[in-house]
Amino acid sequence: MKKIIKVAGSIYKEELLMPLEKNILPNTTVLEATHPYAHYYGQVPQVPKPNSLFLLTRKFYFLEEFLALVNQISDCWQDQINFASAYLEYKGKQYPAIRLKHFPNYERLQYLQNCLKDFGMEFMPKIQYEGKSVSRVQKFFEMYEVEPGIFFDNEERNKGYIFCDEQFNNQQFELTLQRLRNNSNCGLMDAVQGDIMVDGILVKIIRVYAEGIQSSQLKCLKSEFNKSFSRLERKEKVAFF
Repeated sequence: MKKIIKVAGSIYKEELLMPLEKNILPNTTVLEATHPYAHYYGQVPQVPKPNSLFLLTRKFYFLEEFLALVNQISDCWQDQINFASAYLEYKGKQYPAIRLKHFPNYERLQYLQNCLKDFGMEFMPKIQYEGKSVSRVQKFFEMYEVEPGIFFDNEERNKGYIFCDEQFNNQQFELTLQRLRNNSNCGLMDAVQGDIMVDGILVKIIRVYAEGIQSSQLKCLKSEFNKSFSRLERKEKVAFF
């Protein structure tokens, strides 16, 4: 029997967002991720259909607060839309947002906005927003363990998770990811960092995307990331002293 865990946590990454101009409420800002797995598809001649939308709101909604609102308006749709709370960092400012995945038809986006508005959600007025930004998405994860510290997503194919043994910061993660992309036997992949709460403990994770992902690939990456983080941490301590 698979060991399945359901936990709350966050994923954060830099991504390119572009504004939608059609099928949205007037004077609102809706952004679309143009390359959701940029590191992966940036190296092969293939462009995926964007699968993330961000609806900018006037205030930040905590995950449990937003999901309570979503439950009230569940009659507005019959599709398995993935909702999450988010904020975006863009040109030195932070913008609260609602993240949507697996939205079935962009022509229905205005209808969903109206449903949310009817239950009290206020959308941010239209702003100029286009380009790279850092997103932090609060969401629920459902994953199952295949080896200690290695999990597959239980709802989305081609996604896996590494529970890191070493602590790391954003700079250490980016340096390691760059090295793995340029010189690694672990295969082509896209990776972003995050954290989850497990039994009251904050756990650093790395989410990996790769088509046909295998546990052997995740095991290879886990070893490489942990070795790199440990080495970088020792260098920082030596530099400090």
